[in-house]
Amino acid sequence: MSRIAVMQPYFFPYFGYFQLIRSTDAFVFYDDVNFIVRGRVNRNRILINGKPAWLTVPCRNVSQNRLIMDTRHAMDNTDRDRLLRMVSMAYAKAPYFQDVCPLFERVIRHPSDLMGDLAMESVRLVCTYLEMQVSFRLSSVDYPDTRGQDKAQRLLRICHAEGAGTYVNLPGGRSLYREDEFRAAGISLRFLEPSLLEYTQTGGQFVPDLSVLDLLMFNSKGEVMHLLGQYTLS
Repeated sequence: MSRIAVMQPYFFPYFGYFQLIRSTDAFVFYDDVNFIVRGRVNRNRILINGKPAWLTVPCRNVSQNRLIMDTRHAMDNTDRDRLLRMVSMAYAKAPYFQDVCPLFERVIRHPSDLMGDLAMESVRLVCTYLEMQVSFRLSSVDYPDTRGQDKAQRLLRICHAEGAGTYVNLPGGRSLYREDEFRAAGISLRFLEPSLLEYTQTGGQFVPDLSVLDLLMFNSKGEVMHLLGQYTLS
């Protein structure tokens, strides 16, 4: 039976997010849940001179009491140019800069003023670039009647709506969900365990937990897909 995963939309998220996408048949953007203040919805880390730095899209009136789908970014053209310069200065000498930088520019110049739209576009464009075959869903559009339910029950209803037999989550979900609860509903709960991912970066010692932009800048599409395949499901 098919596999499904559900995650908040993140802005050019780290490689494990794309491993999760690769491991499933359908991927749901969880956009009608609360915005994560100081999370990864509107920011991620890149390397500047060998050190991690935040690449942040400014947002209006951010609040953990506002849904992601209702949160608007505050970028003007000056902000867009600043972010583009930041990425360009960090990766201008990277081997795949000319291929990857246009993806970043397309996202920050996206016409929508909704932060969730920019984050989702960043994920879609990366998947298109890597030629990953994935079916995307949007929780606010495809399962609006599940909003307000208990976390686990909502996920189970989404699985049933999609006819999925397996729900895949990242390791952090182990403390949130119980296998017996999912099993009782006829759903197998699996956790994706990524292998240690290292590749050549600028600078010295490898720096983990960066935006996928860093991975793409230094690796070919084939190399990226090979690295993204380094995981197990437990």
